[in-house]
Amino acid sequence: MSDKRAAAVLSAVAVLPVLVTIFEVLRSPRLNFADYWWFVEGATHPDGSLDPAGLLKQHNGHPTFIPRLVFWAEARYLGGNNHALGLLTVVLSLVVLVVLHRMLPRDLSTTNRFALTAAFSFLLFGSRELELYGVGVTGATWLLMAVPGVLALLYAHRGQTVRAMIAVAVACACFGAGFALWPVIALIAWLRRDALWQIVAPLVVLVVAGGAWALTFETDSLQSPHPLGPENYLSVLTGTLGQQWAYKHADFAVVAGAVIGVLLFCLIAVALKRRDAETAAWIGLGLWGVLIGVMIAITRVGSGVEVALAGRFALAPVLATAAVLVLLAVYKPGLPVLACSLVVCVATYALGTHLATAVRALYFDQRVLEVAMHVGANKTITELGSTPAVVSRLKGMRSYPFNDAFGIGCGTRLGAKVGALRELSTGAVDSGPVTGDAKISGWAMVDGRPVDCVLVVDGAGIVQGGGAVGMPRPDVQGALQTRQARLGWRAVAIPGIAGASVVVGSGGVLYRLPTVRGA
Repeated sequence: MSDKRAAAVLSAVAVLPVLVTIFEVLRSPRLNFADYWWFVEGATHPDGSLDPAGLLKQHNGHPTFIPRLVFWAEARYLGGNNHALGLLTVVLSLVVLVVLHRMLPRDLSTTNRFALTAAFSFLLFGSRELELYGVGVTGATWLLMAVPGVLALLYAHRGQTVRAMIAVAVACACFGAGFALWPVIALIAWLRRDALWQIVAPLVVLVVAGGAWALTFETDSLQSPHPLGPENYLSVLTGTLGQQWAYKHADFAVVAGAVIGVLLFCLIAVALKRRDAETAAWIGLGLWGVLIGVMIAITRVGSGVEVALAGRFALAPVLATAAVLVLLAVYKPGLPVLACSLVVCVATYALGTHLATAVRALYFDQRVLEVAMHVGANKTITELGSTPAVVSRLKGMRSYPFNDAFGIGCGTRLGAKVGALRELSTGAVDSGPVTGDAKISGWAMVDGRPVDCVLVVDGAGIVQGGGAVGMPRPDVQGALQTRQARLGWRAVAIPGIAGASVVVGSGGVLYRLPTVRGA
């Protein structure tokens, strides 16, 4: 196959995970997730207007000035839509992909260059990275930092130190991991044999800005209940670097991360010995990935090695793995780059299945949360990872769920009275008596199929709550011997509701569910 045809085929391969990711974003919930609420609360007054001083607050120790402004603007002008942040993350990731492609050494063949780009695409848009896109606030926070970060490496690789330093400063204003770039661009300048000031200037800024950050750093990370040793930190570091090669268990991630780390160390040693300017940007990329892993290990070690598998930390292994692939292609000319790249594409995507499933499982509670916000169920709001303090701010900005995009379902609305109800025997409320601002859950099936919607009505038949349907209930599936696995539902109702009952809808017909006695 000619290089031109191979480039076309590999470009098509690189597009595949991007298209799947866009589909995943569009089927994620409209309501935003956890950290978004703290960002918006910190950046606004109670009426939803911008609080400029709030933009300067740290989030879990990170200077997140630019993300706070972006999230406020999205809530104020785009209606607070998780899809918008997910699509923003896709665009930012595409920018990273293009920059990485442009950084590839020119002496690599066209086929190898596009094979590596396909691997980068699967690393950035793989199934393990779903949390970055389905949970838009997570991805936007990291990628707003990653874009100026990789641009800084590109500028430094070209000897444009001032531009590189400006880009690093922007990255630092987005997320704390940007501070790891200061020594990296200094190293790139040294490898290139640039002027002394180009090496020293980033290090001076690191001491001043990094020192100021360190003095104000605060984190809510968990503290380990047991005394820690160096092996604890090493396991989190290697587990983070190798997370894309583990399906479910951290053991495999630790081993894979150790291999990636040692390979990267050896390749960097070769480059340093040669003082190779041609691969300087890739040395920098790999080192940045490792330094991010070190920062994660230092701050998250109290959560144990399992935290290394968290999808929100995927940027570190993406950078490190991409650097290893390119450096191996350069320093090991006989390496089958095409085959290795395709293995990375297929294996990492398949191994991300477990984490992707776990991310999608988060979606159901978002539907319950948006109803809880509407009915003032503050206890439920807190349990589901938000804060009651953000509700007035969302109302002031007419941000979702407080705009016309919200609906309770079943062809009705909150505060409306339902009509005649049929009784349903193939379903039940099995969480106990139906009370306000508490977990209400159960299952329902009509004509052998899951129901379309769930409501909570009071004694007068007024809709006072609702929630999510289509939740997994393998216990019910086994008991009924049915092929339907998503018969579960969860709902929430207004505090203090009286005479409450649960209603489900199917095909435009509403049914009342019985409550299991003694549940």
